[in-house]
Amino acid sequence: MRYILIFSLLISSAVVATLPAESIELTNKNIKKLGFQVKAEKMRDWISVTLIAPQIIEQHWQQAATQSYPFTSENPPFLSKVGIEDKESETEVFISYLSKESDASVGVYYICTDKTGVKCSFGRERLYSIYSLNDFVE
Repeated sequence: MRYILIFSLLISSAVVATLPAESIELTNKNIKKLGFQVKAEKMRDWISVTLIAPQIIEQHWQQAATQSYPFTSENPPFLSKVGIEDKESETEVFISYLSKESDASVGVYYICTDKTGVKCSFGRERLYSIYSLNDFVE
């Protein structure tokens, strides 16, 4: 009985212990090359930004979830991560925030679909994200 318990603990810890998602920053220089688009609009005190993400990147990386993270100097930040239902088309991630001393981050998680793992360079997850949306607002 003790061996069964030890074996099940080893299996469960191996399942839980996965590598963190590889983080790739989207900048003004590389965003179009990677297939992403950004639409930013400033209206009075509000900034609205939409990140349009491709369905698949490099043949083996498919959309899995989105994340947005607004932050200000006054209010505590919050994180929103949402699974993607329809993986057959582009995904649009929309975020709106007050422009006074505020900023936000937004990203899309991709998972590697290569069953052999050869095309998965660092783990099976990637996070393509914009660290500061204000960099894309004119």
